[in-house]
Amino acid sequence: MSSKNLSYDRKYRPTRFEDVIGQTAAIKSLLGLLKDKSSVPHTFLFSGDSGLGKTTLARIIAWELGCENTNVLEIDGATYTGIDDMKNVCSGLEYASIGKSPIKFVIIDEAHSLSKKAWDSMLKITEEPPEHVYFVFCTTELAKVPKALQGQRCTSYNLKAVSIRDITELLDYVVKEEKLALKDNQVDVIAREAQGSPRKALNYLSKCRGCASVDEVRELLETFDEGSTVEELFQLIIKKGSWDRAREIIKGLEVSDYSGVRIQIFTRLAAYVVNARDSKESVRYLDILDKLNGSFYIPQTSKGEFLLMLGDILL
Repeated sequence: MSSKNLSYDRKYRPTRFEDVIGQTAAIKSLLGLLKDKSSVPHTFLFSGDSGLGKTTLARIIAWELGCENTNVLEIDGATYTGIDDMKNVCSGLEYASIGKSPIKFVIIDEAHSLSKKAWDSMLKITEEPPEHVYFVFCTTELAKVPKALQGQRCTSYNLKAVSIRDITELLDYVVKEEKLALKDNQVDVIAREAQGSPRKALNYLSKCRGCASVDEVRELLETFDEGSTVEELFQLIIKKGSWDRAREIIKGLEVSDYSGVRIQIFTRLAAYVVNARDSKESVRYLDILDKLNGSFYIPQTSKGEFLLMLGDILL
């Protein structure tokens, strides 16, 4: 496929450590490990939210080790979850590759989705992997990964959400490269709504590249304007403002399902958690999310249910 037709998250996916943003500590550590390729660990574990660069870093490690593309095997753990699937993966690893490099490199994404029996089979081979085989497990749910793998058996990295500043710089670069007509305030909205994820930011940028105004960007991303009714409600929530005013706003909203309002507030709060000044502030925002029964997969919410949630926060 021509690079002209690629989505921005694929077109601008890093192929070198120096192009990965927001993961300085992890990259510094990986560069140190790769200086002596004879002692590179054979099993890695990358955890963190979606779109932070887990599989990207895995691919870069493979390239740094000299593994040929044809010998990089990427498995979707959410699709291939069973023991038979993992046995099929492992069955072809016994022998080294034929070619310039003997290395075989296995990346298992969404690794937390593997069944217990599938994990048992993987734990056996990762305990003493063949000299030519490397594994990288990627997960958004570290707690579901067996403790045995989280321990000394592998080298683990927990990737962090990327700052709005770093994401804005990335978007500015792509806007310039693609000769887009987007203005700074439009890019700022995209960077904020990405919630610390470079991949999400690039997806949003691709989606909004034809927008003529910041209002169009907000509408496309289903965010809300400063000064809007929902923005006022959001400010009341984070500043523990007037319950009476919040109730007035809710009564004035012509909405049959308040799940959309909750999603807008949840999304904004998630960005505030990522960019909080300190851990105390971050915990305060997390507490609000908890009281909103926060989830990106929110069922229908009635006006009464929403008022009860707000009461729990504001009273």
